[in-house]
Amino acid sequence: MQDNIPSMNNDRESEGAIYTIHRKVQRNTICPKRDKECKICGGTATGYHFGAQSCAACTAFFRRAIVHKRVFKCRFNGNCNVTIFVRNSCRACRMNKCLSCGMDPNAVQPHHDPIGKLPLRNEQVPVVTTDVPQFIDNSEVNYNIPMYQHNEIEYQGHYGQEVSISPSFSGQNNHGPSCCESHIPDAENIFENAIFFYNRQWEQRRLLNCNGTLVMFLNDIKGYENIEGADKEVLLKNIAIFAYFLERHFISFKKGGLEDQHLHFSDNTHYTSNSESDNLHEGGGHCEGPNFDNVKKILLVSVKETFNILLNAMKEINITSIEYIGVFLVSFFNPDLPGLTPATSHICRERRNQVFKEWMNFYHKQGNIDGVEKIGNMILLLSCVKESLNTVQSAFHMIRVFKIFEYDKVLEDLYL
Repeated sequence: MQDNIPSMNNDRESEGAIYTIHRKVQRNTICPKRDKECKICGGTATGYHFGAQSCAACTAFFRRAIVHKRVFKCRFNGNCNVTIFVRNSCRACRMNKCLSCGMDPNAVQPHHDPIGKLPLRNEQVPVVTTDVPQFIDNSEVNYNIPMYQHNEIEYQGHYGQEVSISPSFSGQNNHGPSCCESHIPDAENIFENAIFFYNRQWEQRRLLNCNGTLVMFLNDIKGYENIEGADKEVLLKNIAIFAYFLERHFISFKKGGLEDQHLHFSDNTHYTSNSESDNLHEGGGHCEGPNFDNVKKILLVSVKETFNILLNAMKEINITSIEYIGVFLVSFFNPDLPGLTPATSHICRERRNQVFKEWMNFYHKQGNIDGVEKIGNMILLLSCVKESLNTVQSAFHMIRVFKIFEYDKVLEDLYL
């Protein structure tokens, strides 16, 4: 009989079990996990913001970009992966994904004026200053060009005597003259863009000096991003040795290397042309194996002769970074390189003609009446540089075959 009598405790336990199971099912059906994901990066969403379900980070990113009117540029092909782990890697692709997911820029409200007394924002107080070498001429920064890329970091067109790390403000948009969102040239102007990004490359080298800075510089040049991969490799191999060879002589000229016979490099090191030759002895002595001291002397004499010829020519022309960028672009967009496809050759020919036109217009903006003469002198210097590069290439093959010096194996990929 007792077995047939239902227990009150058992009923309560069963009801509690049913109640618990019921609540779990309801919780899962109302708030499925996939509905909590941010549509932009896949993180945890905090709700619908500006028309799309997004997390706090993507919401703040979108709001800042719209309020400050920032325009981003992808360093690659515009198809970067945007996830919670790499969402800060490419702001351009992140912004595009925000727009594609339905975020409305018109839904973002502008900044409201704060309540209370406003602090003074037009004063700039330097905190830390340091002396840096003046490298780029002051005459090269008279830009009056509209900005187009607000995300790019601004680098002044010259090294000033003092560099301040204190913030700078203006009354309009809380961004001062040294802010990252000003003085960026027009995207369609290859020549002025190259000057801007070359000066930025110099600032980058103060932190990191590697081959990647050259690749980043080339990717910023208009017209290079639309070229196929195999043709990009041909153009890169052609310009890598040329840029390294010409730039080290240009740096040496700017740092007074002609007077003290110092060959300066982009990593702020220098080589004294007389130091190595003093250590080389006449004759081979009685050492075992081949002695290449005389060969080293011949190679070093050739380097010194090229050094003096190029630096004297640069001194006569009074070359600046304007002329360096001009001859760099003319050499880079070479339509007659072997291995280029007809389409790329046509692009290079159009870009080279555009460079000559913009180069001349730049002198006209600066009020330089000797622009035609400077361009002609740089073309003459270019032929001298090409001849010197042929000598360097012959010397490299001698060094490679007889193992006279140790060298980086990447040179074999560039020369061979």
